[in-house]
Amino acid sequence: MINRLKRWALLSFAGILLGATSLCAETLTIDDVVRDTLKHNPAVAGAEANLAASKEGLKQARANRLPSLSAGYSWTGLHRAPSSKSPAGTMEVGYKNQAGWNLQVSQPLFTGFSLSSAQELARLGVDTRELEKRQTLQGLRRDAKLACHRLLLAERLLAVAEDEVASLADHKRVAKLSREQGLIPPNDLLKADVALAQAIQRRDKAETEREKAKLLILRLTGKDLSQPLSLKDVHAPPVWAQKGSELESLALERRPLVALLRLNVSQASTRETLAKSAWYPHVNLVGRYAKNGDSPMAHENDFTHRDTASVSLQASWTLWNWGKTGAGARA
Repeated sequence: MINRLKRWALLSFAGILLGATSLCAETLTIDDVVRDTLKHNPAVAGAEANLAASKEGLKQARANRLPSLSAGYSWTGLHRAPSSKSPAGTMEVGYKNQAGWNLQVSQPLFTGFSLSSAQELARLGVDTRELEKRQTLQGLRRDAKLACHRLLLAERLLAVAEDEVASLADHKRVAKLSREQGLIPPNDLLKADVALAQAIQRRDKAETEREKAKLLILRLTGKDLSQPLSLKDVHAPPVWAQKGSELESLALERRPLVALLRLNVSQASTRETLAKSAWYPHVNLVGRYAKNGDSPMAHENDFTHRDTASVSLQASWTLWNWGKTGAGARA
């Protein structure tokens, strides 16, 4: 029985040690927080997925300008075989059961600049998604650093508030003793009580700000919100060598948002060209090979040629659509 109690005590002590070890917070630097944010934040995966989707859209737009190959197959069972009536009598001109298959190659020759505009629009879409990804990464770096400095500031303010509470608590004890000995009026003791209560309120507010800053960092880095967090203090703030006007010029030159605005203008111009493509005729070159017969693979045909091949030039032109094309271009 005693051995069992000893074993249970040892196991309990080991569990307490493991729990204490798991509660120890890993001390991170600001660079560590930025790295974890860029690695685990779902916004990065979303930006990468959007970029990959735009690249696939560009492949699709390029493929639309290349020849396409299609195949078709049909089987038809008629109630009666096709026939032709003449003074000489009735004569069958087809099979009761008919099968046919075909291969067709189509190459667009001119589409009113719609395909080229669509490809250019897709290319601009890739550039846009790349800039959006870059903007997302910059925004996450900024948010992570701001959250770290917010946490460091909250911890310093909390330390000041705790010192203030300790100092005012001592002051209240001295005031209480002085009042009991009749050295100060009651009003001075009340002032000490009010000052201590206000200091405690500021300390509680500082604790809340610290916890909010920790939760923000944990959310940005994709960690469990209940995980302990410790951040290494920064004693020397960064020093900017540039002036404010120089930083403004760099922002207008390098910020992805400015480049995105330029791309939006280019995309609008390309969409206008795409909308105007309906004013032009569309021309396609089509090559077709087909076979027809009574067997599933249409090898034989006693009534006509078993196979046919053709090359055709197909053109279509929308002459009137109640101003739809013009309205789309103006939009």
